[in-house]
Amino acid sequence: MKKRMIAVILAVITATGLTACSQNAAEKKALENTSNYITEAEAKEIALAHADKAVADVTFTRMKLDTEDGRNVYEVGFYYENREYDYDIDAFTGEIIGYDHDTEGRTANNAVGDIGEDAARDLILEKAEGASEGDIVIRQNTNDGEPIYEGTVAYGAKNYVFQVDAINGEITKWEEE
Repeated sequence: MKKRMIAVILAVITATGLTACSQNAAEKKALENTSNYITEAEAKEIALAHADKAVADVTFTRMKLDTEDGRNVYEVGFYYENREYDYDIDAFTGEIIGYDHDTEGRTANNAVGDIGEDAARDLILEKAEGASEGDIVIRQNTNDGEPIYEGTVAYGAKNYVFQVDAINGEITKWEEE
């Protein structure tokens, strides 16, 4: 009985190890087969176009091919003036999966006023076509001392995480989960 139990435990451990190895090998193989991917230059162009910035005006800080939630993505990061931009771009389609940007060095003391939760909610409803007010969970918070509205949108089969700058109403984070 004891030998049988040990044999079963060893079989489970071996199977688990082989499964983990095959998953890592599959992810590695998927990252190596880049013939159908957009290029790194195209990923940068997509991020710059979305941010409405020119390549000559930014400093790139990151360009990495990675796997997130089973998708191959380019992680693109750059600075423009005192703002840091981060993008996740689908390596096959060029779709922007998520993005955010943060202003470095700004303080709440130089803020004029808050846009209000209703205005932030309206911005998110406009961005998430098809969503209704009942699909949004929103709350006021701070990010590095800056006032923001953050939350989630869940409708249909899609879930998004967002942040809205509470001072200027800019959507600074939008990620599909």
